[in-house]
Amino acid sequence: MVLTREEQKSVLRMVIESHQGITISEARSNQSIKEEMMLNLKFYSGLKEVFLADKNLKEGLSTGISWIDSAIAFIGGIKDLLTSTDIGKWFSEKIKSFFNKLFPSFSKDPNDWTDKISKFFKKIAQIFGPTFIAYLIAA
Repeated sequence: MVLTREEQKSVLRMVIESHQGITISEARSNQSIKEEMMLNLKFYSGLKEVFLADKNLKEGLSTGISWIDSAIAFIGGIKDLLTSTDIGKWFSEKIKSFFNKLFPSFSKDPNDWTDKISKFFKKIAQIFGPTFIAYLIAA
């Protein structure tokens, strides 16, 4: 169990106090109260495990440098705003329409300059892709 001995005593005391007028010896012999005690212990142990896991996760994201932590939190807030609301969809549509105006759709002619630029950037992306980065890190 995750609960400390003192926390276990507090939970058991809470269960016994919820049954007014019962003594500890009666609580030990009553099967339904024993089951209720065990269920409460399991519940509060699980609750503490979830709390500790969440706390460890938040501590894992901390760098210890306040301005970097603030910048990461700010960027994360922007990302959450853009991905969880209609503002993100609207912003995405505006960016797409801007780039469609700036770079019109590519033609079917393989010798057209837009297709040559497209092939060039695809080749660059292929060269400097994940495999290149993996080789670079391994070297």
